[in-house]
Amino acid sequence: MEKVAIPAHSEIEPPVMDDVVIEQPSTSSSEETQPLDNGSEESDDALEKDTVEEDVTLNNAQEYSQPASTDTRPSRILADVFHEMDKVLRTISKKHTHHDAFAAAFSNTLLVPDKNDRLKVEAHLKRKNLSPFAIMRLEKPDWLWKRVRRYIPGKDFLYRLLDELFRCWGPVKCTVTRQALFSEETWKKAKGVLHDVWKGWISDPAGIPLYTIRFHDKHGLPVYHCIRGTNSVEGTVHNPIRRNFASLNASVELADCLIADFRHRHNIDVGTVHKTGTKHGGHYDQWLEHEIVLK
Repeated sequence: MEKVAIPAHSEIEPPVMDDVVIEQPSTSSSEETQPLDNGSEESDDALEKDTVEEDVTLNNAQEYSQPASTDTRPSRILADVFHEMDKVLRTISKKHTHHDAFAAAFSNTLLVPDKNDRLKVEAHLKRKNLSPFAIMRLEKPDWLWKRVRRYIPGKDFLYRLLDELFRCWGPVKCTVTRQALFSEETWKKAKGVLHDVWKGWISDPAGIPLYTIRFHDKHGLPVYHCIRGTNSVEGTVHNPIRRNFASLNASVELADCLIADFRHRHNIDVGTVHKTGTKHGGHYDQWLEHEIVLK
């Protein structure tokens, strides 16, 4: 096999995390809030072709960035961000008036945007008189997060952030039922999340890039592929398998054949996209192509 030379430098800019600020509960909607003082694909047809300035001036504020390398790794297996959040959120009633706000604050604390990418997207949105960044992350998150990398901070920093977040939001009472946001079970799950953070099972591993550039869109913005895997694993693997087997009552032999067929087709589809950047348009009987080539 022909060896490919390692590129002298990566096309992806080094990670520079955005300023991290703990989102406090709104005092206007709850009298019980006592925040702490320690703040720390839109459619391409809707956007005209343009290029983004390559040099973006960064603020002089102190920035947090993941270490480039480390001598030790807490674990070879990392916890999934979605399931860590679900541990806590599933114990909170969705009827609580602060449920959605806390869920957004929890997600924004765990996943911190890359400052360079955010500034590039903000410059593009401002130039085109489009909705600001804060609105886009609510209205068109798929388009936005394909163009803005996000990172999970190191365990020491993340522990302090989440500990403060939980203490800020836990006692907040619902404006209707007057029940606290965190129940006894919620506090138990929150402590479990903090335990996983302290062990280093959630933070992004140092020195391992989790993003690759798939292509640049017509506006000059890089479109990233993330290997963190939460959405891609849940949405394209687990859910289809669960739907297909929900009412099938298949035997072990049939289940094994169906999963093998699903795995074969899925690997071809995903492999084609990652290797060529296009969708697979042919059939899935590769052995027929092999027979034709051998004849």
